[in-house]
Amino acid sequence: MAVILRCCKRGCQKYLSVRQDNRFFHFTDVNGRLNSKITLCQILELVYLFVHNIPNLTAATISGRGRNKCATDWFNLCCEVCSEIVSVNRRGQMVGTVDNPVQIDEGYFAGRQKYNRGRFLQGYNAAEKEDPDPVQNNRTHGRRIDGRWVFGLKKGMDLRLFVVEKRDSATLEPIIKRKVAPGSVIHSNEWPAYRRSMLT
Repeated sequence: MAVILRCCKRGCQKYLSVRQDNRFFHFTDVNGRLNSKITLCQILELVYLFVHNIPNLTAATISGRGRNKCATDWFNLCCEVCSEIVSVNRRGQMVGTVDNPVQIDEGYFAGRQKYNRGRFLQGYNAAEKEDPDPVQNNRTHGRRIDGRWVFGLKKGMDLRLFVVEKRDSATLEPIIKRKVAPGSVIHSNEWPAYRRSMLT
């Protein structure tokens, strides 16, 4: 069974496979070719068994892949993904220079309320009358659901994002001090919560 995502914009006929440009759901063989002979459901079953610490030989038997090395290959891929996550978390501090500064910023990510569920945010009031044109009625006013503050640090291609509850100095300063080397050049929008930590 193929899992296909379809664009929900009116008049758009674009479809996208979950496997397209997704390194995890494509399995690259020894020759560097994308090669996956099992279905998405079978892949997720093997990942489930990996996460629950089932040995790969037992997982191969449970999933019906006991005769070939498919389960072992997928378990090795899961190990690679885990090691990449660990290596990302062990990266050192960013060092910003005049030519290549560390850029910091924060953003609030919230979506529209779907299926009449979710909470309202302060300051987002519904329009007094709805626009009858369905294309123009796709505005961002009205009911919204709670979102998340995301704080980010970027230097070159190194991007680190942190989901934070608040964007005050008590929350953001420890992240900056932990992830940015002392004396580094930092570019920001002068938000008061981290202006003081940039000066120290």
